[in-house]
Amino acid sequence: MRVLAVVAALALAASAAQARSNPDCPRGLKPMISAELFFGADQVGGGQVDETAWTHFLDTEVTPRFPEGLTTWVADGRWRAPSGAPTHERSRVLLLLISPDAATRARLEAVRTAYRIQFHQLSVGLVEHRECAGF
Repeated sequence: MRVLAVVAALALAASAAQARSNPDCPRGLKPMISAELFFGADQVGGGQVDETAWTHFLDTEVTPRFPEGLTTWVADGRWRAPSGAPTHERSRVLLLLISPDAATRARLEAVRTAYRIQFHQLSVGLVEHRECAGF
């Protein structure tokens, strides 16, 4: 009887671990991360990241790291500056559907770092959601 209890406990633990790492996705879809990145266009010290600079950034920093595809759009970003003042600026949002693995996360962080450095930004916002996706 003890052996059956141990086997049942192990089976339940394995099932729970699998559910956490591989959520049930409908047939044809697989577990992915939906990553939304928020890029401000105002540069510290003045200036704007214009359409030409943004397109160049996508072509040289983002697309080589995520050749599977991406979507971007223009937004009106509002946030509280480090001084505490409410601020708004033209922004861009980048949507990526990515694999939930360490190598992909490293590429994502490389994009965020490149933008902060290249365009003198305080931060690049990131929101992630677990999804089921397929193409």
